[in-house]
Amino acid sequence: MEYGITSKQGFFELRIAGDIDPGTYPEMFSALFGHVDWKPGTPLLVDESDLRANDLTIEGLRDIAMICTSRAADFGATRMSMYVSRNLEYGLNRMWHVFIEDNWEVEGNVFMSREEAVIGE
Repeated sequence: MEYGITSKQGFFELRIAGDIDPGTYPEMFSALFGHVDWKPGTPLLVDESDLRANDLTIEGLRDIAMICTSRAADFGATRMSMYVSRNLEYGLNRMWHVFIEDNWEVEGNVFMSREEAVIGE
């Protein structure tokens, strides 16, 4: 799994691509939260349009949720829009949201295009 982080005017964009790997999430979040411009509560746009989750298990999805909620203070009370290109990743993001919704202050949604995600942002 590869990732890239870009600081835009007023928000961050996180691009995640390749075969999903729950083990990469701690490193990815450390890079995001260690960015000089990051502050808890900064809006986040997540591009998962080239992410492939064909082999993700429910345990792997729960691991990702636990990693996210363990960094709740770093996320802060923010808004996050994610966009995907396939129904599989859309459905997995919806399931992930159920696992994390009571454990952090991020208001987020998943979309099937960047345009919808930005409007949703």
